[in-house]
Amino acid sequence: MSLTLKELMRKSGVTLKDVAGISQLPVPIVCNVLNDELVKRVRKDAMDIIISRGKETSDLVKTLDV
Repeated sequence: MSLTLKELMRKSGVTLKDVAGISQLPVPIVCNVLNDELVKRVRKDAMDIIISRGKETSDLVKTLDV
C-alpha cells in the first residue's frame, strides 16, 4: 500500500504551514497543490474543454503526456 504525500507529511509531522513557509505560498494554495484528486480533476476538465473545441485540437491532445 503506497501512501499519498499528505499521508506521509502527517506521519512525519510536516504541516501545510511548514511547506507554505518554505515555498513562500499561502497555506490554501499548498493544500490545493498537494491534493492529488483536485489535480486530476482540473487536468481532466482542461482536457475536456480542449477536446470540445474541435477535432483539430483533439489531434494535438494525443501528443500530450497528461
